[in-house]
Amino acid sequence: MHVSWGWTVLLSAALLTSSCSKDDHKGGVDIVDGKRSGAAGSGDSPNEPFNPNLPAGGTTGSTTLISACVGDVQRGHEVGVDMYIMLDRSDSMNELTGTGPSKWEAMRQALTSFVRDPQSSDFGVGLQYFPLAAPGVPESCKLDKDCGNAGGQCRSRACAPALNGPTTFGFTGCFSDSDCPATSAGCQAFGVCSGDQGLVCFDVGPGGCDTAGDCVPYVGRCTKYTSCAINDYAAPAVSIDALSRNADKIVNTLDMTKPIGATPTPAALSGALKLATQRATDHPERRVIVVLATDGFPTECLPTSTQSLAQAVAATAKVAATGFGATPSILTYVIGVFSPTETGAKANLNQLAASGGTKTAFIVDQSQDVTQQLLEAFVNIRTGILPCEYQLPDAPVDQTLDFTRVNVELNTPSQVTTQTLSYVRTPSLCSKAKLGWYYDADPDQGEMPTKITVCPKTCDQVRAESGATIEIRLGCATIGPD
Repeated sequence: MHVSWGWTVLLSAALLTSSCSKDDHKGGVDIVDGKRSGAAGSGDSPNEPFNPNLPAGGTTGSTTLISACVGDVQRGHEVGVDMYIMLDRSDSMNELTGTGPSKWEAMRQALTSFVRDPQSSDFGVGLQYFPLAAPGVPESCKLDKDCGNAGGQCRSRACAPALNGPTTFGFTGCFSDSDCPATSAGCQAFGVCSGDQGLVCFDVGPGGCDTAGDCVPYVGRCTKYTSCAINDYAAPAVSIDALSRNADKIVNTLDMTKPIGATPTPAALSGALKLATQRATDHPERRVIVVLATDGFPTECLPTSTQSLAQAVAATAKVAATGFGATPSILTYVIGVFSPTETGAKANLNQLAASGGTKTAFIVDQSQDVTQQLLEAFVNIRTGILPCEYQLPDAPVDQTLDFTRVNVELNTPSQVTTQTLSYVRTPSLCSKAKLGWYYDADPDQGEMPTKITVCPKTCDQVRAESGATIEIRLGCATIGPD
């Protein structure tokens, strides 16, 4: 459900000399039918009509009203969001989906729709692909010499089955007959089927794939094609900018890019997080996230000790966890395109997402309409990251913002009174409060906050109710957990 978030900032006329006493947070206030109920230490009768000019603040239960420190009113702003997409373009993206187009074409169509959607226009989006070629290594080759000194050998042949015809892409590359098993027809040039480029064929020529079309000669790849340099992936194909200016650039590069190579996920994700971290450092007023979109598991740029898929996934999850745990913290969202038979895909990608702070991955079923599912995943990411983080407003001119006199309030149509959220200091302490919030930096440690974040459960509560609003009041002592 769409939630309209408001942002009203109520400022004390003099933040450092507020009319609220330094102990005003101890006086519990609960407004019921316009009356003050048991305001501790107020000297008022429990049933005395509430006077909005009296200093008051505190919490009883989860309902609080802070009313004394009212002066200037500012309109605040939701934190702007920048998204750096790291997009898998490995050979397997040529596989067909259940509705016809290849996974790559479905991804191209979905991203084109997303970046041209008017509701995305204020988003900052940048894009890079993986794998990228190592420096000096060509995109294709026919002979070993084409690969140069850095590219290794030209892989353009594979072990043919005993009988010609299409086979799955999980074939064995080779350089000579000795690389192939005795049951093979030997090391031969191969092709891909024109009707399904996820199929490999050896009967090169017209009709070589039977019902899957012609067998088109495969363009050779150098064995050392893939770059594992983090800095390569931290340099975007399209730099982050508002989609109102950037959409056509992204669409153009999608149109010009084709699948190639394997899946160097650790290096690609490391590069994405490096760029995102620098972007967030340079633009503290914005929130920066990484979106990893892939159809495969890590196969290259792994630690030398890696011996299994589980270890490869764990190594990549460690990269995501490092980004999430850093300052500024970068969330990694994961989108995976897999067939229903790949039963381990969901658990493995959920591990990456959880390590990156986003709980679960978006799993796209390859046998269904992949374009629509991918578009929905990007829209869900866009929708889910907006409501819970806000810019901390500036103090009035010639005033200094006192971080111990900031409060966050929730207004919902179902509640008669305003509810004050408790300041919990760090995300790990969100469980201490029914309704909570925290800064993006800890002022008690001498850090300078720029944003306010609402705790996840509180955010979920607000999203669930249409018309909910968040307000920030400056000038009264900050309310903490009971």
